Amino acid sequence: AEGTLGLNITGNFAGLLQLQAEQFPIGDTVVTLTPSVLYRIRGGPMSAQVGTRIGLAGSEEVGLQLGLWREF
Repeated sequence: AEGTLGLNITGNFAGLLQLQAEQFPIGDTVVTLTPSVLYRIRGGPMSAQVGTRIGLAGSEEVGLQLGLWREF
């Protein structure tokens, strides 16, 4: 299961909070939280994402999340 909450901060910046729960065939359920910032590239439909992925349950993972979002 996955959920994403976003909030426009300015015309070019937005904040995101993603929560993801995964159940693997062998192993525990893993729950991660990823707070991040989106920057709209040149005012177009593409945004760059930079965030931190944090393991909440079933994982002690902490990492960097990079992504591209396209508005359609």
